[in-house]
Amino acid sequence: MIFKQITTFSMILKENANNISLEILNKKLDEINMPPSKPISFADIVKSDQNIITNKSRKPEEKTMIISANKDSSITDLQQKVHNHIRNMRSNNNKTKINKIIKSRTGIIIKTPTSNDIDSLIEEFKKQDEIKNNANIYQAKALDPTIVLKKVDKITDSDNINIILCNMNPELEGLEDEIKLLFPIKTSAPHQDLVLRVSPKVYCIIKKLHHVHTDLEVVQIRDRVMVRQCQNCFIFHPQHKQKECPNLKACKTCGVTGPHQCDLIQRCHNCIKHPMYKSKNIQHQPNNKQCPIYQDQINRIVEKTCYNPVETETTTTTQQNNAVLNDIHDQ
Repeated sequence: MIFKQITTFSMILKENANNISLEILNKKLDEINMPPSKPISFADIVKSDQNIITNKSRKPEEKTMIISANKDSSITDLQQKVHNHIRNMRSNNNKTKINKIIKSRTGIIIKTPTSNDIDSLIEEFKKQDEIKNNANIYQAKALDPTIVLKKVDKITDSDNINIILCNMNPELEGLEDEIKLLFPIKTSAPHQDLVLRVSPKVYCIIKKLHHVHTDLEVVQIRDRVMVRQCQNCFIFHPQHKQKECPNLKACKTCGVTGPHQCDLIQRCHNCIKHPMYKSKNIQHQPNNKQCPIYQDQINRIVEKTCYNPVETETTTTTQQNNAVLNDIHDQ
């Protein structure tokens, strides 16, 4: 290493004999001694997801209103009518606060900063017959957080993990109904990870504890984001079930659909068809966090999840996600 530095230093002197300066020498030597850039590890990727969730949990919670077009109604016409009515509201000095307006596949999504704002908007739009008669207008329910209990001994009764956690951790006393076991992650080891859906109140308590006790041991907690993706065709859709998938199987290596001879060259099945990503890096699997489309899904779910309890409510009930959670990668 020292010999290499001396040789490089000698070459710098020869190349810059006429105009060498102490500043240039110091800069060149810093470049020589600079360690090579460290490749991004899986742990780094997981840490980045934890940061996404942490940053989200620090934000004040938005309220979401959905205006979804009826089956026989034009989505484009509905979107235009909504925008026009918002302009009319402003011209009439209506000061209801709106954080964001998003066009969706079914209509319009409107985000507001408070419950009062969203209640006012829902009431306002329901007064408009041309909108009310062509759409469903409602407040979207936020998802509850999902966490993983790491390496829980299989002797522990996982079916009653909510009762065990509340008995063994005084901070969780009386919150049994706000903890739900989704599924254990199958393993041949004597321990298993348990995926839980918890209320925002339980989530905040557990995150402050950093770990929890079961009946046998202390276990660590990790955030988990549940991405609904078919592992047969790799489509993202809340109503699409892998067991009922009508599509041909897509290769997660080369990205080709249907029977084929795989060339073992990594190409993302989703990115190679996407107008934004097909000309960029596609050398990743479609069900991996390195895929920008997969990462977009993670970000969307985090945005839809409530990580902070609503202080004005006296009770918090666990909201159930109707989607079947299967074939998901461990976060």
